Order: sequence, then structure tokens, then C-alpha cells
Amino acid sequence: MRSYKFFTVLLALFIIGCEESITTIDDINNETGESGRIAVFTKIQERLFNQSCALSGCHSGSNPTAGMNLSEGASYNNIVGVNSIFYTQLKRIAPGDTNSSVMLQVLRKKLTPYMPPAGSVQASLIDSLAVWIDEGAKNN
Repeated sequence: MRSYKFFTVLLALFIIGCEESITTIDDINNETGESGRIAVFTKIQERLFNQSCALSGCHSGSNPTAGMNLSEGASYNNIVGVNSIFYTQLKRIAPGDTNSSVMLQVLRKKLTPYMPPAGSVQASLIDSLAVWIDEGAKNN
């Protein structure tokens, strides 16, 4: 019974620790003092693609699902400005346009096929992806 409680506490701490957002608050305009959220592609790669998409083997390797390799070093050129194979009038990632970015919409469960197929991605990670898209989907 004691080990069960320890495992439960350990699991809870792990889940709480994973809730970290990959956006940061930063000064956007030093003249006006306004601040906003920024997202960096390398963090999206590390915390979203590597852990949820490429690690599973679905979107990595020589024959990735939907021809979309999300492995580190390959992902950016496979998603930004690339037409979706399911929604050919839309881009996988349309810089500056979250509504036309298929990857974001399938993660939000607004377009099919829903991703990931089983379960979901943390809302904070999806929000960070949206911020990155809104900021122009830079390779940073």
C-alpha cells in the first residue's frame, strides 16, 4: 500500500511538471512597454514533436505517416508552407494563419484525422504551437 501511494505522488508530480508551457513572456516592443507571448520552434520540436509525434514512430523515419517527418532536423521543411495531403487547399503550417494550419486544427480536434489518434496533447503545447504560427512560424 505504501508503494502505491508513493507511485501516485510521483505520477502526480510528473504530470504537474509536464504542464510547462513552451511560450514565454517577453518584451515585444520596448518603446511601448507592451509584452506578449513568444514561442520558439526549437522548444516546440523538443517538447511537442519529439515527445508526441516523432518518438512514437508515426511521423519519423524513411516512411513517415502522411509523408510528414517530424524528426528533429527534418520537421520544419516538412510542415511550414507545405500543402496538406488531406486538405490540399490548406497548409500543414500556414505562417501567421492558425485557421489555415491543418496541424493545429487536427491537434485541436477540429479537423480529421485527429492527432494523436489516441489521447490528446496538453493544451499548453497546442497553445504554444498557435502562438508560434501567429508569429510567422519562424525557424528559430
